[in-house]
Amino acid sequence: MLGDRVTGLDRLPAGGWDAVVDTCGFDAAAVGAAARALADRAEHYTFVSSASVYPGWPTAPVSERSPVFEDPDDPEYGPQKAAAERAAEAAMPRRALHVRAGAIVGPHENIGRLPYWLTRMRRGGDVLAP
Repeated sequence: MLGDRVTGLDRLPAGGWDAVVDTCGFDAAAVGAAARALADRAEHYTFVSSASVYPGWPTAPVSERSPVFEDPDDPEYGPQKAAAERAAEAAMPRRALHVRAGAIVGPHENIGRLPYWLTRMRRGGDVLAP
């Protein structure tokens, strides 16, 4: 089944799930709506977020206790991911996990990280693992 988290939440099939994994949300309203639609039907909500929620990252070390962006009106990626985390947590208190990945890359990555590392490893020699 195909759906859209903004316009198609009413198309969710009946039933319940042990867990939901949200891999692509960065709009707080959309993530919140999806989590609310699933709150009574899913035991757990995993939200793949980003280390970009930390204002200091990547230039400073961060931990789970580091402050995150707080301004929900800031249109930048990091603040929007932080707002989406809060929306998921508000919809499913104590049942939402936020996975704050540093970088996820694949065949359609357009930032340049993956090609850099592949090219560097092809050269050979000692390579710091990315």
